[in-house]
Amino acid sequence: MPTWIAAWGAAIAATLTLAPAALAAPVLQNASLEQDADGNGVPDCWELAGTGTSSYSAARTTDSHTGTYAERIAITAYTNGSRKLIVRRTTGCMPQVTPSRAYRLSAWYKSNVQPYFAVYWRDASNQLITSSTGPRLPASSSWRQGTWTTPLAPANARYVSFGVALAGVGSLTVDDHGIVENTNLLLPDLVQQPPLELGVDQSTGSYRLGFNSASENYGDGPLILEGHRPNTSSTMVVDQRIKLQGSSSTQLRPGIGTMIFYTPHNHWHYIPYMDYELRRPSDYSLVAPDQKQGFCLGDRYTPGSGDTRIYPPNPPGPYTGEGCQAGKTQALAVDEGMSVGYGDEYVPQLEGQYIDITGVAAGDYTLVHRLNTDRSLLEKSYTNDAASALIRLWPNGYGNWPAVQRLKTCRTSDHCTASASAASSEPATSPAAPARVQRAGPEPTFQGGLPLPEEDPPLLVPRAARYFATKALRKGLRGFRARRAGCKRDSRRVFTCRVRARRAGRAYRGSVRIALPRANDQRWWTYRVRLRAPGGVHRLRSARVRVKRL
Repeated sequence: MPTWIAAWGAAIAATLTLAPAALAAPVLQNASLEQDADGNGVPDCWELAGTGTSSYSAARTTDSHTGTYAERIAITAYTNGSRKLIVRRTTGCMPQVTPSRAYRLSAWYKSNVQPYFAVYWRDASNQLITSSTGPRLPASSSWRQGTWTTPLAPANARYVSFGVALAGVGSLTVDDHGIVENTNLLLPDLVQQPPLELGVDQSTGSYRLGFNSASENYGDGPLILEGHRPNTSSTMVVDQRIKLQGSSSTQLRPGIGTMIFYTPHNHWHYIPYMDYELRRPSDYSLVAPDQKQGFCLGDRYTPGSGDTRIYPPNPPGPYTGEGCQAGKTQALAVDEGMSVGYGDEYVPQLEGQYIDITGVAAGDYTLVHRLNTDRSLLEKSYTNDAASALIRLWPNGYGNWPAVQRLKTCRTSDHCTASASAASSEPATSPAAPARVQRAGPEPTFQGGLPLPEEDPPLLVPRAARYFATKALRKGLRGFRARRAGCKRDSRRVFTCRVRARRAGRAYRGSVRIALPRANDQRWWTYRVRLRAPGGVHRLRSARVRVKRL
């Protein structure tokens, strides 16, 4: 384990450490069904509910499991649907729940048919979110306790109503209900690693700030992602499967994201996973976003001492050879994941591992790497999902070498500044040289089971298009000053910008078409300007502009 984990873990142990596996009980009122203040035959804070067509009756009975009373439901004629006693669906009666947590329901029952649990998740406004039912419980002529662990509560769940249902001719007597939070989930803890191996590359007419990005799992259980779709024309939906402590069973968290087939790498990526941002340290305003959010997740390395990354991982993990269905665009199922004690990284400039900094002025910036931004993945902790670095771009002027210097690394903060606390930051040992990943073993030559692909084909981003458009006016039609440039994408490498400009007191309107070449090794960009002024004065110009080499 890297040396910084021990020091950092001690500082925030209280935040990262969950309570020992135990069952915490939400408040369930009148669980033993003893109180019936209004004498209507239905226990306080409970209600009779049902669907479909059937003839039934319900009444309090002294044939109880404990105490004096229980509730008996009998169906004498049945077509469809169910009848049940459930927690009354009012905010004063329903137990409060925590989103993304599972709950173990229990009730004592007697029935000559097979009953089942029904659960109803409701939001803070007491609106129904969704409902689900458990498996059939055994029929029993004597008192028997039935239990069922629910699916994870929806993201906006605040309350829950539940009960035991009867569907068919027969009788059901219920008593002594219970609900407890199931805290034995073996959750992953994904730790964002700081951006390393910084460098600026030229690609066609643009400058790309490249970096290494990595995440490691220090949780109690693996990250398990299961992609699926019914047919090849549908979206690949992703579920998160969570292991349970002391059990071979798992808990499913459905619909937490999607997968796309990423053509440049010829396999499937889970999205969204990681974001990259360039921000101003002074006010944290966004300067430039990333070009990539998806990952083919696997057990690519094991963290070693002194911040080394061991390739191949020792020992290999369950997801070490995961290729994310390489080449299979018609796949109906894709599995990805990351085991405890393993990490996954992408090297600089690979598959969008960069931020386009064309037109970004010289100065100091914060480079932020952040995983699980929308918290769609359920983790043990979210406090370690971001890391950052304070960097200096163009210290000798825009377009001049060196292009980038690393000033400081902040492993546990998304806002790395010159004044960042020592507990969460590290100064660069040699600011003029980018930080490198120390690898124990050969450099990785495979990613996701495939040879490393060529870098992405040229991509023109909106900010760069606006920069080129204003530069084209100044360069191609001397004396023009752009007052506005709104750009619309025509293709991956082409934008058309509608512009307003002035020259010699005359106002012009028109368009500037900006295009990058088809190959990354061609370091130029082209423009075509068309302007018109009142009175029929036209200005036309097109040219190819070379970019100065770093």
